[in-house]
Amino acid sequence: MKKVYFVLSGAHTIGKAYCGTIQSRLYNFNATYGTDPSIDSKYADFLRRKCRVASETVYLDAATPVKFDNQYYINLQKNMGVLTTDQELVKDPRTAPLVKAFAEQPPHMFRQQFAVSMAKLANVGVITGEDRIGVIRKVCSKSNSRPY
Repeated sequence: MKKVYFVLSGAHTIGKAYCGTIQSRLYNFNATYGTDPSIDSKYADFLRRKCRVASETVYLDAATPVKFDNQYYINLQKNMGVLTTDQELVKDPRTAPLVKAFAEQPPHMFRQQFAVSMAKLANVGVITGEDRIGVIRKVCSKSNSRPY
């Protein structure tokens, strides 16, 4: 994973996830009817209480949910990543040192690096539906059934 995209994962320091996206981690991990062992047990208990209904939501950052800071990385080190893809960053030897570095530095350092990464992403030249080469999805998790 390139550093730019890794840093942009830190945007999960704000926002929410629908419980339906994480219920399998809480109730039926790998078809074992258990909880994903990579989630802190107390945090998993909290999530199970909050996520009894798939349409409920939980903050992606339980500690500072509406503050754009580096708490996301601190949470990952405490096994408090809501999304599987987030928690995997701690397990991967390529990204674990970056999680540690962002967790340990002052929040303004994360914000600065995030801004640099967003600027780089803006220069990628994203294909849009307007040029009829790319497709803009109406629902991110599904392919469009027809172009619009």
